[in-house]
Amino acid sequence: PMPADGWPCLLYLHGGGWVVGDLDSHDFITAYLAAQLQVLVIAVDYRLAPEHPFPAAFDDCLAAWRALQAGASPFALDARRQLVIGDSAGGNLAAALCLALRDAGEQLPAAQVLLYPGLGGGADLPSRSQCADAPLLGSNDLDAYQALYLPGPERHSSYARPLLATDLRGLPAAFIALAQFDPLRDDGELYHQRLLAADGHSQLYPGLGLVHGCLRARGLAPEVDALYGALLDYLRGCLG
Repeated sequence: PMPADGWPCLLYLHGGGWVVGDLDSHDFITAYLAAQLQVLVIAVDYRLAPEHPFPAAFDDCLAAWRALQAGASPFALDARRQLVIGDSAGGNLAAALCLALRDAGEQLPAAQVLLYPGLGGGADLPSRSQCADAPLLGSNDLDAYQALYLPGPERHSSYARPLLATDLRGLPAAFIALAQFDPLRDDGELYHQRLLAADGHSQLYPGLGLVHGCLRARGLAPEVDALYGALLDYLRGCLG
Protein backbone atom coordinates (compact mmCIF):
# COMPACT_ATOMS: atom_id res chain seq x y z
CA PRO A 1 0.00 0.00 0.00
CA MET A 2 1.13 3.53 -0.72
CA PRO A 3 2.47 5.45 2.29
CA ALA A 4 0.06 8.14 3.53
CA ASP A 5 2.34 11.02 2.46
CA GLY A 6 3.18 9.47 -0.92
CA TRP A 7 6.14 7.39 -2.00
CA PRO A 8 9.71 8.18 -1.00
CA CYS A 9 11.67 8.39 -4.23
CA LEU A 10 15.23 7.91 -5.48
CA LEU A 11 16.11 9.53 -8.79
CA TYR A 12 18.82 7.19 -10.13
CA LEU A 13 21.40 8.40 -12.68
CA HIS A 14 23.41 5.56 -14.19
CA GLY A 15 27.14 5.49 -14.90
CA GLY A 16 28.99 4.63 -18.08
CA GLY A 17 31.20 7.61 -18.82
CA TRP A 18 28.22 9.53 -20.31
CA VAL A 19 28.79 7.26 -23.35
CA VAL A 20 27.40 3.82 -22.45
CA GLY A 21 24.78 2.40 -20.09
CA ASP A 22 21.00 2.52 -20.01
CA LEU A 23 18.12 1.44 -17.80
CA ASP A 24 18.88 -2.27 -18.31
CA SER A 25 22.59 -1.96 -17.56
CA HIS A 26 21.83 -0.69 -14.05
CA ASP A 27 18.65 -2.57 -13.12
CA PHE A 28 20.87 -4.75 -10.91
CA ILE A 29 21.04 -1.83 -8.47
CA THR A 30 17.80 0.06 -9.11
CA ALA A 31 15.62 -3.02 -8.57
CA TYR A 32 17.67 -3.98 -5.50
CA LEU A 33 17.32 -0.54 -3.90
CA ALA A 34 13.57 -0.47 -4.60
CA ALA A 35 13.10 -3.90 -3.02
CA GLN A 36 15.37 -3.34 -0.02
CA LEU A 37 14.04 0.12 0.84
CA GLN A 38 10.41 -0.25 -0.34
CA VAL A 39 10.68 3.05 -2.19
CA LEU A 40 10.10 4.23 -5.72
CA VAL A 41 13.27 4.29 -7.85
CA ILE A 42 13.03 6.35 -11.03
CA ALA A 43 16.00 5.87 -13.37
CA VAL A 44 16.74 8.39 -16.11
CA ASP A 45 17.49 7.12 -19.61
CA TYR A 46 19.42 10.27 -20.52
CA ARG A 47 20.95 10.96 -23.92
CA LEU A 48 24.52 9.73 -24.43
CA ALA A 49 27.70 11.17 -25.95
CA PRO A 50 29.30 11.43 -28.47
CA GLU A 51 26.03 11.87 -30.40
CA HIS A 52 24.71 14.05 -27.58
CA PRO A 53 27.56 15.77 -25.69
CA PHE A 54 27.15 18.03 -22.66
CA PRO A 55 24.71 19.49 -21.74
CA ALA A 56 22.31 16.87 -23.15
CA ALA A 57 22.62 14.31 -20.33
CA PHE A 58 22.60 17.06 -17.70
CA ASP A 59 19.55 18.70 -19.27
CA ASP A 60 17.69 15.37 -19.34
CA CYS A 61 18.37 14.70 -15.65
CA LEU A 62 17.30 18.23 -14.72
CA ALA A 63 14.12 17.85 -16.77
CA ALA A 64 13.32 14.55 -15.04
CA TRP A 65 13.72 16.08 -11.57
CA ARG A 66 11.61 19.10 -12.52
CA ALA A 67 8.90 16.87 -13.97
CA LEU A 68 8.70 14.94 -10.69
CA GLN A 69 8.40 18.20 -8.74
CA ALA A 70 5.63 19.32 -11.11
CA GLY A 71 3.61 16.17 -10.40
CA ALA A 72 4.31 14.39 -13.68
CA SER A 73 4.76 11.01 -11.98
CA PRO A 74 1.83 8.56 -12.15
CA PHE A 75 2.61 7.89 -8.47
CA ALA A 76 2.01 10.22 -5.55
CA LEU A 77 5.45 11.24 -4.22
CA ASP A 78 6.44 12.44 -0.77
CA ALA A 79 7.89 15.89 -1.51
CA ARG A 80 10.20 15.76 1.52
CA ARG A 81 11.66 12.33 0.86
CA GLN A 82 13.22 12.51 -2.59
CA LEU A 83 16.91 12.24 -3.26
CA VAL A 84 19.29 11.84 -6.16
CA ILE A 85 21.81 9.01 -6.48
CA GLY A 86 24.32 8.20 -9.21
CA ASP A 87 27.39 6.09 -9.84
CA SER A 88 30.47 7.25 -11.78
CA ALA A 89 29.25 9.58 -14.55
CA GLY A 90 25.85 9.42 -12.84
CA GLY A 91 27.49 10.80 -9.69
CA ASN A 92 28.75 13.69 -11.80
CA LEU A 93 25.21 14.31 -13.06
CA ALA A 94 23.75 14.07 -9.55
CA ALA A 95 26.17 16.66 -8.17
CA ALA A 96 25.59 18.92 -11.19
CA LEU A 97 21.82 18.60 -10.73
CA CYS A 98 22.11 19.82 -7.14
CA LEU A 99 24.29 22.77 -8.14
CA ALA A 100 21.85 23.81 -10.87
CA LEU A 101 18.79 23.52 -8.62
CA ARG A 102 20.47 25.53 -5.88
CA ASP A 103 21.51 28.20 -8.38
CA ALA A 104 17.94 28.40 -9.71
CA GLY A 105 16.44 28.56 -6.21
CA GLU A 106 14.39 25.41 -6.80
CA GLN A 107 13.40 22.46 -4.60
CA LEU A 108 16.52 20.47 -3.68
CA PRO A 109 16.83 16.72 -3.15
CA ALA A 110 17.00 15.63 0.49
CA ALA A 111 20.48 14.26 -0.24
CA GLN A 112 22.98 13.63 -3.03
CA VAL A 113 24.45 10.13 -3.05
CA LEU A 114 27.58 9.94 -5.18
CA LEU A 115 29.15 6.52 -5.80
CA TYR A 116 32.75 6.70 -7.09
CA PRO A 117 31.82 9.90 -8.93
CA GLY A 118 33.81 11.66 -11.63
CA LEU A 119 33.55 15.33 -10.72
CA GLY A 120 35.92 16.88 -13.21
CA GLY A 121 39.04 17.05 -11.07
CA GLY A 122 42.36 17.94 -12.67
CA ALA A 123 44.71 15.47 -14.33
CA ASP A 124 47.31 16.32 -11.66
CA LEU A 125 45.35 14.70 -8.79
CA PRO A 126 47.47 11.96 -7.14
CA SER A 127 44.91 9.20 -7.75
CA ARG A 128 45.17 9.81 -11.51
CA SER A 129 48.78 8.64 -11.57
CA GLN A 130 48.58 6.19 -8.64
CA CYS A 131 45.65 4.33 -10.23
CA ALA A 132 46.42 5.05 -13.90
CA ASP A 133 46.18 1.36 -14.80
CA ALA A 134 43.54 0.30 -12.28
CA PRO A 135 41.12 -2.49 -13.24
CA LEU A 136 37.85 -1.53 -14.98
CA LEU A 137 38.77 2.14 -15.33
CA GLY A 138 42.17 3.62 -16.10
CA SER A 139 43.21 7.22 -16.53
CA ASN A 140 43.28 6.87 -20.33
CA ASP A 141 39.66 5.66 -20.24
CA LEU A 142 38.74 8.71 -18.18
CA ASP A 143 40.33 11.08 -20.67
CA ALA A 144 38.58 9.37 -23.58
CA TYR A 145 35.14 9.55 -21.96
CA GLN A 146 35.60 13.15 -20.93
CA ALA A 147 36.70 14.17 -24.44
CA LEU A 148 33.49 12.66 -25.87
CA TYR A 149 31.21 14.28 -23.29
CA LEU A 150 32.99 17.65 -23.15
CA PRO A 151 34.36 18.37 -26.64
CA GLY A 152 33.87 22.14 -26.50
CA PRO A 153 34.35 25.20 -24.29
CA GLU A 154 31.49 24.00 -22.06
CA ARG A 155 34.06 21.83 -20.31
CA HIS A 156 34.71 24.87 -18.10
CA SER A 157 31.14 24.79 -16.74
CA SER A 158 30.64 23.70 -13.14
CA TYR A 159 27.60 21.72 -14.36
CA ALA A 160 30.01 19.68 -16.48
CA ARG A 161 32.71 19.52 -13.79
CA PRO A 162 31.27 20.20 -10.34
CA LEU A 163 34.73 20.59 -8.80
CA LEU A 164 34.99 23.86 -10.75
CA ALA A 165 32.16 25.35 -8.66
CA THR A 166 33.63 28.04 -6.40
CA ASP A 167 30.68 28.13 -3.98
CA LEU A 168 29.37 24.88 -2.49
CA ARG A 169 27.11 26.47 0.12
CA GLY A 170 23.45 25.53 0.39
CA LEU A 171 23.73 22.11 -1.21
CA PRO A 172 22.03 18.90 -0.05
CA ALA A 173 23.76 16.60 2.41
CA ALA A 174 26.07 14.17 0.64
CA PHE A 175 27.10 10.55 0.92
CA ILE A 176 30.23 10.02 -1.17
CA ALA A 177 31.59 6.52 -1.66
CA LEU A 178 35.12 6.18 -3.01
CA ALA A 179 36.95 3.17 -4.41
CA GLN A 180 40.55 2.87 -3.23
CA PHE A 181 41.88 1.66 -6.59
CA ASP A 182 40.20 4.22 -8.83
CA PRO A 183 41.74 7.14 -10.72
CA LEU A 184 38.60 9.11 -9.72
CA ARG A 185 39.18 8.54 -6.00
CA ASP A 186 40.49 12.05 -5.34
CA ASP A 187 37.51 13.67 -7.10
CA GLY A 188 35.11 12.40 -4.45
CA GLU A 189 37.56 13.09 -1.61
CA LEU A 190 38.05 16.68 -2.77
CA TYR A 191 34.32 17.30 -3.16
CA HIS A 192 33.71 15.93 0.33
CA GLN A 193 36.32 18.29 1.81
CA ARG A 194 34.92 21.28 -0.06
CA LEU A 195 31.36 20.55 1.05
CA LEU A 196 32.53 20.43 4.67
CA ALA A 197 34.52 23.65 4.22
CA ALA A 198 31.30 25.29 2.94
CA ASP A 199 29.51 24.26 6.17
CA GLY A 200 27.73 21.45 4.38
CA HIS A 201 27.06 17.91 5.54
CA SER A 202 28.99 15.12 3.87
CA GLN A 203 29.72 11.53 4.82
CA LEU A 204 32.69 9.85 3.15
CA TYR A 205 32.94 6.10 2.62
CA PRO A 206 36.61 5.36 1.84
CA GLY A 207 35.97 2.11 -0.03
CA LEU A 208 39.15 0.32 0.99
CA GLY A 209 39.92 -2.58 -1.32
CA LEU A 210 37.37 -1.48 -3.91
CA VAL A 211 37.77 -0.75 -7.61
CA HIS A 212 35.69 1.49 -9.86
CA GLY A 213 32.48 -0.18 -10.98
CA CYS A 214 32.46 -2.60 -8.04
CA LEU A 215 28.72 -2.17 -7.39
CA ARG A 216 28.25 -5.04 -9.85
CA ALA A 217 30.02 -7.44 -7.47
CA ARG A 218 27.31 -7.56 -4.81
CA GLY A 219 27.41 -10.95 -3.10
CA LEU A 220 30.86 -11.72 -4.52
CA ALA A 221 33.18 -9.73 -2.23
CA PRO A 222 32.76 -8.78 1.43
CA GLU A 223 34.15 -5.28 0.75
CA VAL A 224 31.40 -4.67 -1.80
CA ASP A 225 28.71 -6.01 0.51
CA ALA A 226 29.99 -3.65 3.22
CA LEU A 227 29.59 -0.73 0.79
CA TYR A 228 26.00 -1.78 0.08
CA GLY A 229 25.35 -2.00 3.83
CA ALA A 230 26.62 1.54 4.40
CA LEU A 231 24.66 2.80 1.39
CA LEU A 232 21.40 1.22 2.57
CA ASP A 233 21.92 2.57 6.09
CA TYR A 234 22.44 6.08 4.75
CA LEU A 235 19.42 5.90 2.45
CA ARG A 236 17.20 4.56 5.23
CA GLY A 237 18.31 7.47 7.43
CA CYS A 238 17.36 9.98 4.70
CA LEU A 239 14.05 8.36 3.80
CA GLY A 240 13.00 7.10 7.21
